Parts: sequence; C-alpha cells; structure tokens
Amino acid sequence: ARRAADYGVRTGPVEIDMLKVKQRRDDIVDSWRAGGERRLKDAGVDLLMGEARFVGHKEVSVALSGGGQETVKAEWVFINTGERPALPPLDGLAEVVKAVPEKVLDSTSIQGLEAVPGTLLVLGGGYVGLEFAQLMLRLGSKVTVVQRGKQLLPREDTDVAEELRTILVEEGLEIILDAEATHIETAGSKEISLSIKTASGQELKRQ
Repeated sequence: ARRAADYGVRTGPVEIDMLKVKQRRDDIVDSWRAGGERRLKDAGVDLLMGEARFVGHKEVSVALSGGGQETVKAEWVFINTGERPALPPLDGLAEVVKAVPEKVLDSTSIQGLEAVPGTLLVLGGGYVGLEFAQLMLRLGSKVTVVQRGKQLLPREDTDVAEELRTILVEEGLEIILDAEATHIETAGSKEISLSIKTASGQELKRQ
C-alpha cells in the first residue's frame, strides 16, 4: 500500500493553538450578536443596552451601558433574562473556587480557556457536559465524566444513550455511571482531587 508521503504529502505532530480557537469563537459570537442587534433595529425595535429595574407600575428604568439613564413605560413587560450556569452543591467546592477559581469551569468560562487542560473532570453526563467533554478530549485532554444516573443523556432512549457511551469510550473518554461526586479539594500543584462514590459503594478518586 502506498503512503501519503509517496504522493508528496508529509504529516507531522498536530498542535492546538487555543488562543486562535478562542479568538475564532469570540469572532463568531460578536458576529452573531451584531447581526441579531441589526435585525432587531431593522424591524423597528428600540434596543436599550444596560441594567433595568422597575421604578413604578409598568415603568422600567434602564441604566445604560454607555452611561445615562432612560425610563420606559409599557402595557406589558416581558422578562426574559435567560439562564446562567449554577455551581452544584458539592462538599468542598466553595473552598476550591476560592483557592483556584480559574480551575473551576462552567459552560461559559470553559470557552475562554487559552490552553488545553491536561486533565478535565466533567460533572454530569447531559448534552452540554458531553459536548465539552468530547471537544476537550479531541483537543488532547484526558477527560472523565461522572454521571449520577445509570445512563448518559437521561432524556434519551436507553439504546441511544448506550450507543453514545460506547462511541465516547472508544474515543478514550472515561465515563463513570451511577456515581455521585461527594467531595472536592485542591491537591498538589493546585490540581483538583474529586472523591466519587458509586452505587455499589466503591469509592474512587480522580484528579
């Protein structure tokens, strides 16, 4: 069989430039945001950027991001603040966040990484957790997913979830099912140590 080099193609070590990956992500977000804002304005929507608070019945005051204040009134006020990632109630987590805040990531802050972590612990085997677990695995991290339930993606059919688990394990992802993260603490060199207890009573440690 002929090799790629026989056709003049030479391959070498693949390197990930996370700064460029992050910059591309930021550029895409900025482009989509600008496009969304432009479409709203073109549709005749007045867009105020800032922090709003009720100051009266059907009356909202907005502290504008660029400075100044504006008050608006409306018959209906629709509140759509979106969602933010929340930290789980995990023993020791508050102390870890205080000691090494840059090591505790959520679905937003993980997108700002400027280097691929050597190891990554993902709590939860839902859609978002698995997306980032597979991404970081493919970028070179050693990744462990700890899932409280008996299968990944609890809302999916069991056979679908099992097939996905097989694919991810074959890629090199470590998946611990039917297990609970019980305690977290900082270890040597500011690494994080996670204590895990499985349904069978087995106690595991991962860093």
